[in-house]
Amino acid sequence: MSPFIKLFISSIFMSCLVVSSYAKEFPKSITCTSTVYPPFVIEEDGELRGVDFDLVREAGKRLGIEVELKLRPWKRIESDLKIRTKILQAVVSFFKTPERLAYMDYTSVPTHITQYTLFVRKNEIIKFNHLDDLKNFKGMTIGVNRGFKTTEEFEKAEKIGIFKTDRVNTDKQNFQKLVLGRIDAVLTNYYVGIYNLKKLNLFDEVKNLPKVLASTPAFMVFAKEADMEYLVPEFDKILKQMKKDGTYSKIYKKYGIDYEKK
Repeated sequence: MSPFIKLFISSIFMSCLVVSSYAKEFPKSITCTSTVYPPFVIEEDGELRGVDFDLVREAGKRLGIEVELKLRPWKRIESDLKIRTKILQAVVSFFKTPERLAYMDYTSVPTHITQYTLFVRKNEIIKFNHLDDLKNFKGMTIGVNRGFKTTEEFEKAEKIGIFKTDRVNTDKQNFQKLVLGRIDAVLTNYYVGIYNLKKLNLFDEVKNLPKVLASTPAFMVFAKEADMEYLVPEFDKILKQMKKDGTYSKIYKKYGIDYEKK
């Protein structure tokens, strides 16, 4: 056997060793955590479901991984991810920021898109055609979900005192406070708002302003401390497949959302 062939075979052998040393067996199950955020995460009659949970559970099923669902407050989730404890494995769904890349491994296929939308009482007349019109909320109080990351423009307007924010644990609380006149508007994801208006039967009392502040994708993430970055491309592959084969649309439709119009 020539030295060249020996060297070639040796290289192939070493490459196989390297690949096998990095290959990891899929876990039988993972725990995916979030907080109640209908219609994306719903807790009802002791059952956890919703768009995000249904998507990751189906993706896990196709990979042969059982996805167990668990609830925790948003602030606690991010705090645990940030200090890199071993408590968390996967979470749905987080916006991508440079800071979070230090302690989260992101999939690349969004589970949902947040369309930042303002809701007001039906009889309110507020001009809002572009972001500069946030000044028209001067002196008002806007309700925001405590775990909800707002937009840069909204944060700037709040910081200079154009309006105040009232942060509570659920969007449901905000809409109830809105119809009682305790706040003047609610900022949330459009579909979260519509879902809550349906549940609370408030369409005759509350309306959304048609202008969207911004649209931001939210992703499934894995805690870096969980050492599961090898699962990111696997979930990405399946999530892409689910978008293509209509599974996304089917799950969204189940919760009253037309995915194709997002």
